[in-house]
Amino acid sequence: MSELIHFLVSGQTVIVGDGLTSSVVFRRGDTLEITDHIIELNTDREGKCALLLTADEQFEKWGSVRFAPGEFPATELHYEPNSFELRRAREAARQEAHRIADADKRMSALAGVEARFGPAPRTDTEMGLFYR
Repeated sequence: MSELIHFLVSGQTVIVGDGLTSSVVFRRGDTLEITDHIIELNTDREGKCALLLTADEQFEKWGSVRFAPGEFPATELHYEPNSFELRRAREAARQEAHRIADADKRMSALAGVEARFGPAPRTDTEMGLFYR
């Protein structure tokens, strides 16, 4: 058996070999080739391997879907939603767009930033609720 899965969230640990550095913590967007050896290494006492769980089984076990079959979609961002990394990448793309001298091209580039990364994050904060 040999198939690919891609990770939808960061932090999933998988045993990939024997020895001291046998575990890898995967990040969103990483792809792993599932082999018989990896299945054997990640099989629990009940004979189940978490890497073979369906999306419904993952949701039942963890409350979220952590991986899916195949390569990570090229149209998806490798950043966790609402993460610092996503905000930093969005800001870098926004700053690069603002460096464009031509106004029409700059506006087009800024629209591209919003299309790729979504709308700008909120800048206001709510410190708490106050009651009278």
